Amino acid sequence: MSTNQTIYIGTSGWHHKEWLGPFYPGDMKEEEYLPYYSRRFNTAEIIKSFFQMPDREQFQRWAERTPDEFRFSVKATRYITHDSRLMPQPSRVENFFKAIEPLGDKLGPVMFELPSDLEPDEELLDRFLKQLPSDAFRYVFQFREDGWFNPAVRQVLEAHNASPALIEFQDEHTPRMVTADFVYMRLHGPPADLNGKTMDQTLGGWASAIATWHHEGKDVFCYFHEEGPTAPQNAMRLADHLNPTEREAMPDS
Repeated sequence: MSTNQTIYIGTSGWHHKEWLGPFYPGDMKEEEYLPYYSRRFNTAEIIKSFFQMPDREQFQRWAERTPDEFRFSVKATRYITHDSRLMPQPSRVENFFKAIEPLGDKLGPVMFELPSDLEPDEELLDRFLKQLPSDAFRYVFQFREDGWFNPAVRQVLEAHNASPALIEFQDEHTPRMVTADFVYMRLHGPPADLNGKTMDQTLGGWASAIATWHHEGKDVFCYFHEEGPTAPQNAMRLADHLNPTEREAMPDS
């Protein structure tokens, strides 16, 4: 197995004031959040880009304030996925990729969350992927309809080295369909009132899956998408559940 396969564990976003105290020091200023976060995690999922696209200068500042090995996954703008429903004007696609360009080598996968009422259509998916830049980009699709997890869609994803987002929330679980040289997970830990043993069992199961994919030669990107300070806490606990070999695959940030 190549030694270049990497495990990335982090959270969806980092700019959360409710993390002050439980995660960030209570007197920390907002501009210090990302440098502090990036010393503890090696990746973050940028989700504000779905609602309001940051400008190039913002992406440049984020890149400058994080270590070399840090990776940002970016959620694509809703104008591509929801307004255009995977049939966007070329200018919208071009503007999106131009905005995230300053991330450079720190860009992780680009994630497209599909509308919940978009019916499975492998031909539409294939046409859309062919419209995207192909060089050195990794693409992820969060399917909101279980029908997308079918053999025809799998074939399209495999042809483009694209991946479904593997969702494991409290009320939503997708099949663990692996179609690329990387795996993309979005997780939500059990409710806070469950006992520690239940949480440890959940984290242990996820850690086991991550270890399996890593040994199969996959990069793994894993994000806790939770409200409140449980997201960074669970991300750190998940990293602790990996054995020393897997932890070595997490670059220091």
